[in-house]
Amino acid sequence: MTDFEIIQLYFDRSERAIEETDRAYGDYCRYISWEILRDKEDGEEIVNDTYLKTWNSIPPHNPPSLKHYLGKIVRGLSINRIEYKNAQKRGGGQFEAVYEELQGCIPFSDAQYEDSVRIREV
Repeated sequence: MTDFEIIQLYFDRSERAIEETDRAYGDYCRYISWEILRDKEDGEEIVNDTYLKTWNSIPPHNPPSLKHYLGKIVRGLSINRIEYKNAQKRGGGQFEAVYEELQGCIPFSDAQYEDSVRIREV
């Protein structure tokens, strides 16, 4: 099928549009996702998300090149996935440890202050 025919299936809201998109450009989308993510499972999820985003955006968009349109979507979603994973590595699950460390920085109550002064005087 040509790009024009596949896009027409999207405009007709035919579920066959997804099948034809995958047949024509599935390997292309998987390749782009693999080159960015290097993770097969995430890549498959990104390709599926690409098809969903394409379904939701055609219409109203009518891309002149379906291949480039899909490539742009899969690249954007793959990059977003990388950013999400890196954000989790920076702080995912570490907040509890940070809060425990900060408990030592919380100001003393008056009674605790007086006890600490007495200990230092002895």
